[in-house]
Amino acid sequence: MALDRRTVNSSSRGRAASATALLAEEAQAPFRDVQYGHTEGVVDLTWGHPDPSSLATDAIAAAVQHVLADHGWQALAYGAPAGA
Repeated sequence: MALDRRTVNSSSRGRAASATALLAEEAQAPFRDVQYGHTEGVVDLTWGHPDPSSLATDAIAAAVQHVLADHGWQALAYGAPAGA
């Protein structure tokens, strides 16, 4: 069955418009890959995310800074190969 050129072009334009709409939506939603939206006063159990205020981000940042200051690039590299 041969495809009508008008159908193919129309379909391509539809996909391009959909992709453009998705990109525009993505640009307006920061941190879209984090599937969590905090609502004050609501304990959200649907995604299994803890309350953001319970995350020790300051302590983790301090620990990372300390490790990088002491070990530099080696802290980010893979270790020796097995058996070495």
